[in-house]
Amino acid sequence: MNHQNQKNEARIGEASRRFLDVIDQPGVHPLIRVASEFFGVPVLLTDERFRIRSVWPRDGTGVEELDDSIRGGSIKAEREWEILDENLSGVNAFYEPFYASTGICARLPRIYGELVWENEVRGHVIVYLGRRPFQQDDLDIVRKLVNLLGLKLRRHQVGMDRWTATLQAKLEVLLDPSTPPQVRQPAVDLLQQEIKGEYGIMVTTIGARASQRAFADYAVSQIQQRFRNVVVLVYDEAIVTLFGEVKRNAVDSQLRPENNELVKWLFRYFEQYDLVSGLSDQFADLDSIYLRYRRALLTARMVERVKGQHYGIFRDFMPMPMLAAVLATETAETFIDPLLYEIRDYDEKNQTEYFQTLFRYAVELYDKDAAAAALSIHKNTLSYRLNRIAELFHVDFSDRRVRLNLELSCFLWFLNNNPDRPAADYEKRD
Repeated sequence: MNHQNQKNEARIGEASRRFLDVIDQPGVHPLIRVASEFFGVPVLLTDERFRIRSVWPRDGTGVEELDDSIRGGSIKAEREWEILDENLSGVNAFYEPFYASTGICARLPRIYGELVWENEVRGHVIVYLGRRPFQQDDLDIVRKLVNLLGLKLRRHQVGMDRWTATLQAKLEVLLDPSTPPQVRQPAVDLLQQEIKGEYGIMVTTIGARASQRAFADYAVSQIQQRFRNVVVLVYDEAIVTLFGEVKRNAVDSQLRPENNELVKWLFRYFEQYDLVSGLSDQFADLDSIYLRYRRALLTARMVERVKGQHYGIFRDFMPMPMLAAVLATETAETFIDPLLYEIRDYDEKNQTEYFQTLFRYAVELYDKDAAAAALSIHKNTLSYRLNRIAELFHVDFSDRRVRLNLELSCFLWFLNNNPDRPAADYEKRD
């Protein structure tokens, strides 16, 4: 990491620490005040119609246009929409924080952020930089400010107590991999005091429909009120549920709905609303929460991709989530063994079924009984086909590296070519 990146991370971390110091204070004014003091310039929060909700300094900002707006109780919506039109493409329904320094903003550069809740704009944050130089990490800091303001807004709307909102803010800090250690550790300490281990994380993707987004905040409040030892929030277009008191079972130590009533309830609860969930493995150290969150998120995305069910467990889907992550940056063909294409072409030419035989044998981890049952053929028939595959295509099934390569290639083939097959068809069996 170069020196500039270290400085940026330290500055973002300091902003996060200051914001979190006032997150449990009532209202939005403390956050706006701290943001203004951090940036050293006026900061404004409006509602969706650009009516002023909070500003710091409260008077005498030194910005003539802002002081006029404060006296009038709102800023000119027409001018603001003109600024948004000038700086945004208009393709996306909502915008990420951006810096504006041209056109209307040439005389008074500023940063814009947007508060969104239940698929609707609920407010705007404006940082009037003026002559203060713009720094690239300013956008990250405004993004954190917007997230925390949104959290307080949702808390107010659903009647959530301040302490719950504080725990949500601490959890959000831990879900952000860029949070520096000096900010992470107090968050870990507080959550460990309030949520007793061991832990699990469930990630439920919200979906694109407005009804699903509107449901998310309702679900958060319902779960938070119904269960103890739980923290739930909406984060990055998903419902994230952290829960504790996961007890290990002498027979099955893995976290599963069969041995955890909360997990069973959550899976069923979200399923009835046609939402998809992924569950992490259990863990004892909250400092590893980002890792477990990513596992649960990738599992949820895996369930979405293969369809056929509404929830999945990380352990059951491996190595699928890992391979899906690979496919996000690389084509499947890069890693699939050319042998699979050769066998597929042979089948098409000779009306044989060697590809499906090899595929099933590989994904069943070379268990002949399981593969024969899945193919609905006799075990002797399976053995005959495997012998023919070995002879025709020179496959040495006794070579462990060959078996591993074929297994991974088959999983990649499935992800690349059969996204609509039920996930249960390809889960590992005990």
